[in-house]
Amino acid sequence: MAESSPTAAAGQVRLQRPLLSEHSEAFLRLQKLLAGKQGFTLCFLVFSDSAYRNRVAEHLANLLHARVQVTIEPSKPIGTEELFKRLNAGEGTAPAQLLGIERWPEGLDDLLARLNHRRDALAKRCQRPLLFWILSKDLNMVATRAPDLWAWRSGVFAFSLPHCPVPAKKKNQSRMPFTSAADAAKRRSRIKELQDYFATRCPTHDYEVNLLVELGDLHFLFGELEAAEEVYRQAKQTLSGLDDSRQRAIVWGRIADILEIRGELDKTLRIRIDKEMPVYERLGDVRLRAVAQGKIADVLHAQGELDEALRIRVEEEIPIYDRLGDIRSSAIARGKVADAFQIRGELDEALRIRVEEEIPVYDRLGDIRSSAIARGKVADVFQTRGELDEALRIRVEEQIPVFEELGDSRSLAITQGRIADILEARGELDEALRIRFEEETPVYEQLGDKHSYAITRGQIADILATRGQLDEALHIYETEVLPPLESIGNPTEVQPVRDQIKALRLQTQRK
Repeated sequence: MAESSPTAAAGQVRLQRPLLSEHSEAFLRLQKLLAGKQGFTLCFLVFSDSAYRNRVAEHLANLLHARVQVTIEPSKPIGTEELFKRLNAGEGTAPAQLLGIERWPEGLDDLLARLNHRRDALAKRCQRPLLFWILSKDLNMVATRAPDLWAWRSGVFAFSLPHCPVPAKKKNQSRMPFTSAADAAKRRSRIKELQDYFATRCPTHDYEVNLLVELGDLHFLFGELEAAEEVYRQAKQTLSGLDDSRQRAIVWGRIADILEIRGELDKTLRIRIDKEMPVYERLGDVRLRAVAQGKIADVLHAQGELDEALRIRVEEEIPIYDRLGDIRSSAIARGKVADAFQIRGELDEALRIRVEEEIPVYDRLGDIRSSAIARGKVADVFQTRGELDEALRIRVEEQIPVFEELGDSRSLAITQGRIADILEARGELDEALRIRFEEETPVYEQLGDKHSYAITRGQIADILATRGQLDEALHIYETEVLPPLESIGNPTEVQPVRDQIKALRLQTQRK
């Protein structure tokens, strides 16, 4: 679906052009067929890419005056009578275009059966040429499911994009944390697949922007922020030639995510406010607007502006999710409200939100993983209160079994680390050290999670320093903790490590 070479792609096809040169012949044939036509004439227009179809449809609207466009919307189902009425709307006998039949709520089979049965009514009610857009993969279905309708065709016109081996988009998982070594290996394989794809072509199409975003998301998951940012900026550059403000705002949001991790919070906030919010407001996309509001609250939370972060969550984010019936997103946002109360020391209110407003939602949805994570936040409250036995019980009885059942090695390692924290607080340093060495770091190493690995090695160094093993602790900080954190570039994490190294050097010199 791209040109055969990067040079051709960059110089020949920018999607401002409504019609590719290879489709000129199909357009001229269609134009010739429709010249002077006034009654019902059935033409099948074959496509493979919906964004390109939309551009061609607009081109036909301008050049063939085919401005009557009926687009099937699954969220707004219509009957065949209403469909016929809309196709004949407006004055004159200029062609009408039917788009989106692949999204017919009851399925394409149902629509084809209806149209085949009522073909006479269709011809009578639609007194103008009908340009029937059909996916290339569904064309044979018309001939077999609606043979009588198919027999009335006056022509088939191909507007499919040239074939190329596009890696199929993985379904909604790019930014979901990988939970096991096998999952991480699959993600690595996917990175290579996408890199191989872009090694021979320069992205120009909107579907390629989606693939670039997916590639950036995968790098992001592995903590490869420079690689992720480079890919996101390539996606942004590609979008400069496309009319897709929504996707452009989404890509800006991805870049902001990286800046936030690096601690560049002012730049992050500026992108959220200037590059994302106005677009979602203009488009009327209330859900993406709520997500962006939540991310603005995340930045304010990190800057210590808890009151304003709480106000945004309670007044602007949660009400939208509630209105949309998105109970999961609402529960997640309420959990972040609890985070803020916990930081402010209002532990009773934080605990109430977890127990009454967050966990019951996950339990009702059957989301045992999110429920277990939220229960871990409850354990955090008990741990903060010094109720270590209850915190330990929750982690051992309510979290560990769930993550073991799911095969979620990442969450298991995180929980083991929190258990090690409790053991350290109790002074049980040998067992805490064993957990760090045997239960945590091997998992992060297998997953390729450099950030978590570095943090855990730093915790090991802290225990060694407490036990007086200063040289070993210093070596770990200098070789295994500082370099990966510097590569990520968050000064709030890097500077404390440098300070610790400086303090350990002074201590070793005094020995």
